[in-house]
Amino acid sequence: MRAWQLLSTRNPLWPLAGLALLLGVVGTTGLFVARGPRPIKPTYGHSSFTGPGTRGRFGTVTEPLGKGLFVLSYETILGKDKDLQLQGVSGRLEEVLTTWKLTSPAARKQGDVWTLMGPMDLQAVDPGGSGVQGTGAIPDAAPALAWEHGVWRGLSPLIWDDLRGSGRGRWHLPSGWHRGLDGKFIVEKGPVHWQAAEPGTLKSLVAERMWAALGFREGHLEKVAAELEGGELKAEAMDIKPDWVLWPAALAFVRSDGWHGVAGQGRAPRPPEGHPFDRVEFQAFNARRTMEGGEETLHAEGTRWTPAGLRLEGGVVYEQPLDSGRIVLRAPRVLQRTAPGPDLPAALPIGETWAEPQAVLTWGAARSLSSPRIEVRQKQRHWRILAPAYGKAEMGTFSAGEGQGTPAKWQFAGPIQATLQDGAALRGDSLVWEGSLWTLDGRPCTLTRLRQRLSGPRLIRQDDDIQFPKGISGALAASDGDINLRADKGNARANGVLLEGRVECQGPGWSLQADRISVTLGPGKIVKQVTANGTVVLRGRMGEGRGDALDLDPVNQKADWRGRVKAVTEVRP
Repeated sequence: MRAWQLLSTRNPLWPLAGLALLLGVVGTTGLFVARGPRPIKPTYGHSSFTGPGTRGRFGTVTEPLGKGLFVLSYETILGKDKDLQLQGVSGRLEEVLTTWKLTSPAARKQGDVWTLMGPMDLQAVDPGGSGVQGTGAIPDAAPALAWEHGVWRGLSPLIWDDLRGSGRGRWHLPSGWHRGLDGKFIVEKGPVHWQAAEPGTLKSLVAERMWAALGFREGHLEKVAAELEGGELKAEAMDIKPDWVLWPAALAFVRSDGWHGVAGQGRAPRPPEGHPFDRVEFQAFNARRTMEGGEETLHAEGTRWTPAGLRLEGGVVYEQPLDSGRIVLRAPRVLQRTAPGPDLPAALPIGETWAEPQAVLTWGAARSLSSPRIEVRQKQRHWRILAPAYGKAEMGTFSAGEGQGTPAKWQFAGPIQATLQDGAALRGDSLVWEGSLWTLDGRPCTLTRLRQRLSGPRLIRQDDDIQFPKGISGALAASDGDINLRADKGNARANGVLLEGRVECQGPGWSLQADRISVTLGPGKIVKQVTANGTVVLRGRMGEGRGDALDLDPVNQKADWRGRVKAVTEVRP
């Protein structure tokens, strides 16, 4: 047979050859189908897969999830639809606001549940990959994450870093955490830990239970302990809001400076992105701490806790022990610095307290000081009173310039203006207040009463006595005119004046000199009698003479000498 005849399509050998090839393909395929898939021994040590299945290299498994997709890429796959083993896994979960990326050495699907093995890395990015929202890791080489229809269950602890928003920090979630379809991370049994990324007033949190959204945008924590700059607080609950972190019920706190107590509720304003929490605010703040001599207390309607210290606002009451009683500082606002930092005046030194804008300090039965600002050095128990200062005591009230001291002894600059209980007025350039004793110095100090004017370089007020130890001069009212006086020292009382040391008195038409003179006042503070002792010299219309003692009656114009008389008394008409 010739060759061209074999190539012809009409040759009867070609149909026979085609039929033989078809029978061979069908037979071979039937043989493989009859044998079934061969089992493959997995290469990842944590797998328990041993059943029959298929195997492949480099592919993806995709599951729809609501409006998103769950995609797992793998290097190796084995098993069948409801029992799959993947190795070299990288995953992607696409949500509306976030795309999740993960890497895992292996994943196992049993039924509808995926189990991803650790160590595992997670990452949350913006849709399209424009920015990273956060990163996390499950470091244990054990089952890490169970996935079922979009719900995550943490089989091992998760470490998560929020990289965006005003809650930047690191979360530590224990085994048993889960994430629902609403995107909330939930822990039913803690502890849960959060550590701030930037140092600030709010440094860390520990809670027994919680739920929180990605980025610390919202959430709720229970049985919370918060570490603050300079102390800590504990509360039954804490709410995370877009603008605030809230402790909605009563809480307890402890500060490193010794203050401890309770507050009705608290909150921390959310800072701008990239900034730390810079303050925590409390309502119904009540604190106490131990100090020498007892316990001091602090109350305020509102308090701001900052890294620099405390800013207390509204009805502030600061009490310290004093002998057997208390000394109380009240003010609309009290600032207390414990460390460097903003939010408090730069001029406020560490360890000091300012009470303003109208502070009142009270102690004892009826003693008080008020000022636009009262500054307190707590440890030294020393106060500084800014001008104008106003004081109140059992004997009267006064106004003064700047002052300083302690309840045992105050010193004030002038001008000093005081009003006594009996209506007398005192004036001076400076004041020292020691208990019931007032000491005024000036050029001069003055005492003014009804029909009485006395002055001297120094004035000492104690009980009902007013002393002029460095000299006295002035005038007293008499029935026929004023009596002017001068002496080395004097003592003015409500019912008279005692003069000592080179005393001189001058009335209408007469003069008197002596070592000591006592002036007795009658009704209306009018001079009733003048009694002179020592070397007495009388001149003028009441007579003239010398002697040891003399009683002078200005009302009746009468002079009675007593004792030795060295000159004849002559009464002139």
